[in-house]
Amino acid sequence: MKRFLTGTLCVLLILSLALSGCASREASPVPEEEPASQSEPEEPASELEEPEPQSSEPDEQEPEYPLPELTDADMKLINQSLNQFLNYFGGTESLSSTSELDPDRVLFFCQMEAFRMKDLLGYFFDQDDKGNYLIPDTVIDDMAQRLFGIEGFSFTDSPRYDPDMQTYGYTLGYEGELQNFATSEPKGAPDGGIAYDVDFFEEGDTSFLSPVRASLFTFRVNRLNGMPFLQLVSIEAK
Repeated sequence: MKRFLTGTLCVLLILSLALSGCASREASPVPEEEPASQSEPEEPASELEEPEPQSSEPDEQEPEYPLPELTDADMKLINQSLNQFLNYFGGTESLSSTSELDPDRVLFFCQMEAFRMKDLLGYFFDQDDKGNYLIPDTVIDDMAQRLFGIEGFSFTDSPRYDPDMQTYGYTLGYEGELQNFATSEPKGAPDGGIAYDVDFFEEGDTSFLSPVRASLFTFRVNRLNGMPFLQLVSIEAK
């Protein structure tokens, strides 16, 4: 009997402990799973820079023109003429049209070039009793047209003009100051022309490093009996 009671008590004790364990398990709350946190949208590592607006106006570039076809012999004649123009008109800062030139300067330059080229052009000039060469006004008119594009040139008010002889007296020599300059290589210009960038320097400056002024001389290249010659178009200060 005692063994039965003892066994019964043991069974009851085991059941009690089991029920107690279940209760404790039920009492302890099951940890709730935290909802997955919604991640904020990631910002890009680096913001894209907006491209700078490009100017709608294209860069202004100096137009390029082809050089006229010239032989070495042609260039020799052209360089001689170029030196004459640069020495005589090198002090002219700007010139948009040859019609702006002083007629006295046009006259003397035409006389000087007519005499310099008289053998090539087939000219012969008489002399007066003072040794002045008498250049017909028709020759000066022709030279003004050829060198400056000036038609019908006449400067009868000049003291050099003799109305009876219809000639202009020319004394050998040079009027004006010789220029100290350096020129660029020739480049093409509109209408088959030729142009030179020219730097002018102080007299005696042989370093050619510090120009006192710079100009762009533009010419047409015309021919007479196959020979090229320059016709001044404009002078642009740089």
